[in-house]
Amino acid sequence: MAPYDPDFDPLWKAHVENLERQAEEKRRAKLNPPPPAELAETSLELFRDLLEVTQADDPEQWIFNRSQETVYNDDGDHGIATNLRLVADYFETVECRIESLVNALAWSGQAYAENALNLLTKVHLVLTERSSRERSELSLGLEYGQHEQVVRYFCVLVERLRLLRTAILNVMAQIRTVREMDRSEERDERDDDGRFDDLGEWVRDNLKGKQRRVLELTIDADGECPLAAIAIDRKVSWEAPYDDAFNGIRKAVNPKLHKIGWKLERNDNNSRLAKLGQE
Repeated sequence: MAPYDPDFDPLWKAHVENLERQAEEKRRAKLNPPPPAELAETSLELFRDLLEVTQADDPEQWIFNRSQETVYNDDGDHGIATNLRLVADYFETVECRIESLVNALAWSGQAYAENALNLLTKVHLVLTERSSRERSELSLGLEYGQHEQVVRYFCVLVERLRLLRTAILNVMAQIRTVREMDRSEERDERDDDGRFDDLGEWVRDNLKGKQRRVLELTIDADGECPLAAIAIDRKVSWEAPYDDAFNGIRKAVNPKLHKIGWKLERNDNNSRLAKLGQE
């Protein structure tokens, strides 16, 4: 038998690559920490997602909802199917987001960092502290379609996360408090009229994805931002021409904005936010 060579062991190589990735993330976080506002939003976004899990009255129902996907047959007809791999992917993504955020928080100096780090450590343990046998059963269950076995595994995760709900709410409140203090200082420095402050808070709490990012960029540009500038943002990435992409965002968000007295509109080649009734 040939001697063991770790270079030909895929599990070992994956482990080494993961360690190298974590070391690189720590190095980048230390040398180039994210701005406080970005760190606060990234933290709140992750905790909002975790809070959604903890608010599930029925863990099995949450798992079912998360596992639904649209499938197509050879004739192009579509329907809804259950794919528990989507739930596994969700938790794996959360693990990666936690690892990345922990590095950023560790060097941030933010007042909420210690509590957030302690909570993220607990969440990470919930997601990863399972026996080798349990993890093996999960892998086999996903591979061979053993539905009940996989659901039981995920139900344990959801139930354990639910125990952290109060802690998640407390940390989110602390982050929001620090964020508001930072914004107040920034407003004093800029001596602006703050007319978009309430709208910005609403956008962060009620929108996601490209809808949220387009409005954030427009607010940051004092209410009117060139579409070309929005298009090149890494969270938007529109391809020219931008008409259909912007109109899709506008039609989706305006019914929500109208309820709070705002509208998103196009002004020449700019995205503009205006009060209802304002020309």
